[in-house]
Amino acid sequence: MAISSALLTQMLAVSALTQLNKRAVFARSGVVGYERGNFRFEERVKVRRPRRRRAQNLNPRLGAATFSEGEFFSGDISLDRLWVDGYPVFGSDPTGSLQLYIQETGSQLGDSILSPNEDYLYEKFRTYNATTGVQAIGAHAPVRFTTALDENGDIADFNAEGLRYASTVLDGFEVPPESRFALISTVAKGAFLGDSVLVDGFAASLNLNAGRLIQTGMPNGEFVPRYGFGVAGSTSVTGQDAQLMLADGSASAALTGAVADTDFTYADLPAGLDSIGATRLTLDAAATTLGPNIAIGQIMRLADAAVAHRYFGLILRIDQTTPTAPVITMVVCDSRGNVVDAAKLTEIIAATALTASVPSIGSVNVAYHQEALLIANRFIEEPSPGSGATATSVVDPQTNMTIQLFNGAYDLKTVSESRAGYMLTGAMLSDTRKTVAILSK
Repeated sequence: MAISSALLTQMLAVSALTQLNKRAVFARSGVVGYERGNFRFEERVKVRRPRRRRAQNLNPRLGAATFSEGEFFSGDISLDRLWVDGYPVFGSDPTGSLQLYIQETGSQLGDSILSPNEDYLYEKFRTYNATTGVQAIGAHAPVRFTTALDENGDIADFNAEGLRYASTVLDGFEVPPESRFALISTVAKGAFLGDSVLVDGFAASLNLNAGRLIQTGMPNGEFVPRYGFGVAGSTSVTGQDAQLMLADGSASAALTGAVADTDFTYADLPAGLDSIGATRLTLDAAATTLGPNIAIGQIMRLADAAVAHRYFGLILRIDQTTPTAPVITMVVCDSRGNVVDAAKLTEIIAATALTASVPSIGSVNVAYHQEALLIANRFIEEPSPGSGATATSVVDPQTNMTIQLFNGAYDLKTVSESRAGYMLTGAMLSDTRKTVAILSK
């Protein structure tokens, strides 16, 4: 008996969704929200999470405690991505294996949506928009970095140290130890596999997972528990290209001063405890100006001529009021992710020369708690009954990922119709303190 068109569409949609769930890593490591109903492209979905509170020290003899209502971070996610991929279905095509057709076509649809969606989610960790004045940092990209360095002070292969230090940074903000993820580039994954096998190989006979890691490696899309993180490789994780620091072609510029920048605070912390540790760094442009490609959101390095000092940070603000002495604001971090404040940098500058540059970085890997990445998946409205098109909409009850498959528009001249898969989604970061970037080759 011939299979019905509706059942075929249902099976294709399920196959595509299965492929998404199998290979997606960012989409499976965030807090994913799904609501029934139909939504439109660029509609906004309300989200909220509890703010962190701090208990008071009460002395009943001197005064009463101050009570306040529960506080929440409120925001909204724009459903700003409507992924679609479609193809014609010709009535003259030869009939083949139905099982093979569903497997191949469903996988193609899933893969076509998977790659741009994973790129989109990763970019949330790499995008920082320009700001002015006082800025409370909350739903923003990571401002803390750990770095893998070799004996020459250069960025090295991804290793266990970067991951352990990232865990320490999250611990410092009392981020819950469970549901932590580290998504790394395929290059970093290969390096880390070699680094971790030295440990895992010793216990392979006792630990089935360790032995399996040695045998099969770390396939993309599969999480491997390491140092409190679910670690997975992703082709979406990329790096940074080097930029000329000055307009005259110089790759670096001398650092001449450092002062604390109090404009940047953490959104959730009380006054006096909310500084993110940002520093205004004054550079010597030496009768020229800052390079035209230096921009907010890039990662800058501070280094001495030897190997004693290597610091990295995200460019948060650029002030070129004095073109020959531009000022760049960033949170300066050592290789372990510790903040190096303006006072310490002033001491270092007095003792040794530091230069600033925007270097080439092979992999900007990201580690975070699941609550840091908020994802909203919704259905668009299905074709109306009189349109001549059919539709199937499916959602995974565990991951809340969705996919819709529409068929219709039969063309008498080519005896064909169109079949297309859709996914409406949006995402945002909820708390920069629950994120860390790990730099490596």
